[in-house]
Amino acid sequence: MEKVVLKRAASFLLVAVMMVSTVVALSASPLGDVAHRYVDGEAYVPIRYTAYVHGYAVEWDQDNQAVIITDGQGNVRIVSVEGSGGFNDNGTVYIPVNYAMRLFADTQHGLMSLGFVEYMSTNLPYRAPFTYNEKEAAIWIAEQLSAMGFDENYIEIQEFTYDDVSWFNPFDFGWELAEQWAYESDLALRDNRMSQNVILTIPGQSESTIIVGAHYDSYLSAGANDNASGVALLLESAYHMQHADNYHTIVYVFFGAEEVGLWGARYFYDTLTQQERDNIVMMINADGLVGGPYLMYSAAMGAGPGLDAHPFVVEAIVEDANAQIEAMLEQLGFETLLAALELDGLGIESAEQLIEILVAQNSNVPPLAVFAMWEAIPTAATAQIDAVVDALNAQNNFTLLSIPEGIVVPTDQIVFLLEGHTVLYLAGLARVPDVAQSNMEFLLAQENELFGHFIHTPYDTFAYIEAFSPGMMEANLRAFSLMLEQILLERFN
Repeated sequence: MEKVVLKRAASFLLVAVMMVSTVVALSASPLGDVAHRYVDGEAYVPIRYTAYVHGYAVEWDQDNQAVIITDGQGNVRIVSVEGSGGFNDNGTVYIPVNYAMRLFADTQHGLMSLGFVEYMSTNLPYRAPFTYNEKEAAIWIAEQLSAMGFDENYIEIQEFTYDDVSWFNPFDFGWELAEQWAYESDLALRDNRMSQNVILTIPGQSESTIIVGAHYDSYLSAGANDNASGVALLLESAYHMQHADNYHTIVYVFFGAEEVGLWGARYFYDTLTQQERDNIVMMINADGLVGGPYLMYSAAMGAGPGLDAHPFVVEAIVEDANAQIEAMLEQLGFETLLAALELDGLGIESAEQLIEILVAQNSNVPPLAVFAMWEAIPTAATAQIDAVVDALNAQNNFTLLSIPEGIVVPTDQIVFLLEGHTVLYLAGLARVPDVAQSNMEFLLAQENELFGHFIHTPYDTFAYIEAFSPGMMEANLRAFSLMLEQILLERFN
């Protein structure tokens, strides 16, 4: 289907309820109007909304016609409506975009992202592929970009149907899973099996392009880690890059229908012209940024068998899996392994019977299993990324870990990897000993030691993750926000 230029929706989905004011509310609505305004060609933004997404509290000083904003450390700033060049329209105070950029220039990276994660987790859960919940989230994303002041001509909603890309089926399931999820959660599937990508383009000095992607659909959960965190990072990044002097053109893509086969990413790539594909410098994918305190980045090109090699790869994978099963049996014993795999109570009476069942399961290997045979290839661009990260680690006491092999994790960068592009994949991971949720998670993570926590579980909520690991989300998002900004300001050859 053709790309559709976004027109402003009749109503805006509010980001979140603002903190309770101790003085006088700016308007009857919790956030007031959150849409930007144009007056004589100049863009204005509502200060309450803008302060909120930067993590500030807002109060209104009626006597002095001023806005009082307070950051998380208790630092106070007073913004006079008249002195800022703004205006008050029925209780909503607007200030010029350029003034707002200066006012919040020192806001700590990551705070905007944290607010967006909390909002999506609380107000936009169960964003299952091809459902109206997913569509609602897409509208919300597009409206956030519009409220930031981006010209509507640079924001697009790209609609597609399941059938438009159903030939690309890397997980070997698809619509059946979408139907199952919708049925289990009583969600309405859209007519014509429809989903959409949300696309923002920030022109650069060059037509060479960096694609920055994150999927916004989710499993049957609040999807805070998977993947409100990635969406939030892109929204904050877009805000910071809006007035930056970027050399490369930046295309942010919020992908739909990732969870059932990377449908949105595949459709987006299919619609690119050959020239647009040739212009791609790299694809950056943010997926699961708050699954643990270990900050992984995987930067590389890939080399290995294509999807057509699937039958030959299955044999090797099954052989390896069977060897691992036998090793775990020897290490843990039959009863312990049975319980760890959550197969106890199913009448399995012997190790031989257990092996037979697991062999059958391992034989059902999806096509993306071919990436287990891929090799990560460094490039000049990945060396440049490493240098940026080394500097950030030194300056900010971060521990961003380079794990190039992570490029084969089955998420949206895979589409670009298959086509020969350099990719950068970002994720926040947990170390195996830190995991207490289930023995099954422990066993699945044994080989690589690090894995994405909370994904596809009921625990993938903002409240649970914050309680489980206080401050981790804010720390992760700050590091990834700074990293992404520095990379987008680089000039790659």
